[in-house]
Order: sequence, then structure tokens, then C-alpha cells
Amino acid sequence: AAAAATQLAKRGAVSPNALLCQPVPEPAPLLARVWYLSKLAEWFDTALLLAAAKPLSNLHYNHHLTTATVVGAHLVGREVRTSIFDVPLLLNALVHTLMYSYYVSPALLRPIKKVLTSAQIVQHVTVLVAIVYTSATVASGGSCDVSLAANGLSLALYAMYLVQFLVFYGRTYARSKPKTS
Repeated sequence: AAAAATQLAKRGAVSPNALLCQPVPEPAPLLARVWYLSKLAEWFDTALLLAAAKPLSNLHYNHHLTTATVVGAHLVGREVRTSIFDVPLLLNALVHTLMYSYYVSPALLRPIKKVLTSAQIVQHVTVLVAIVYTSATVASGGSCDVSLAANGLSLALYAMYLVQFLVFYGRTYARSKPKTS
């Protein structure tokens, strides 16, 4: 997460257009490539869980199955990286740092479980806003270094992730408590 924040700070991105649309005249940093590879590693993790006959939620399955595709759509085949790539990378790194900390010690960190799910929802809403902003910029004739095809895929999948995280949140945390008389 710190490395992703450092990348943004080095660029001096202070406006939505500078943060999301301006071309980054350098190859994707090692951090971005490692992030992409980590999404491929999630396939292996999911395969191990399936082989062990562990139950997987649709959220887990769909998210791990498709995230590498979204990342790849914005990364693979580009000479330089797109600016919009940095926002999800930073948010994902922050959320996953919290998530893996929780998995190391769930009993100790149980109080952050609801915060973690809330952070994932905020992450997906923020990325959806970035996708809509960059797509609208291109659609209105503005300059924005994004692939509309990659944005379209990202919009569909991030919308699916958001719905699934909201359903998970509702089922897990928003249940009405029984009234006592």
C-alpha cells in the first residue's frame, strides 16, 4: 500500500484528471506487475480450496475468478500503464493488508471484520466512480488514457463485486436483532 501511495505522490496527481486520465510515460512498475501476478495466485488459492472441498461463496469464487481479467485488461499489451490503474492498486493493497492481517489473527482482530467489509465496499464504489469519470471524459471528447473496452469490462465486474459485497454485508452484519420484551 505504501509503495502504491508513493507512486501517486511522485506523479503529483492532484486533480481527478491528473490522477485518472494522464498518461504515465513509464512502464508499469514492478508493484503493478506483482499485483497482477497476485491475482493469478488467487486462482491457485481458489483451486486449493475447491480441491479440499471447502465451501466457497459466490462472492469469493466470482471475485477471484475475474479480478485477474480486469487487471490484465488495463495492463497487458500496453507500452505504458494507464493512470486509472493506480487507484484500484492502492485501494486493493490497503484492503488486502487489513484482510490478511485479520486472517493471521482472527480472534484478536475480530473487531475490524465489519470495518474490513465496509472498506471493501468503499473500495468498489471508489473504483466505479473512477471508471465512470474516465469513460465520461472520453465520451465527452476529453483526453483520457484509458481503454473503453477495459473500462466496460471493469464497470460490469466492479458492479457485480459491489452488489455481492453489499449482499454479504447485509447477510452478515445488518440482520435485525430479535426484540426482547
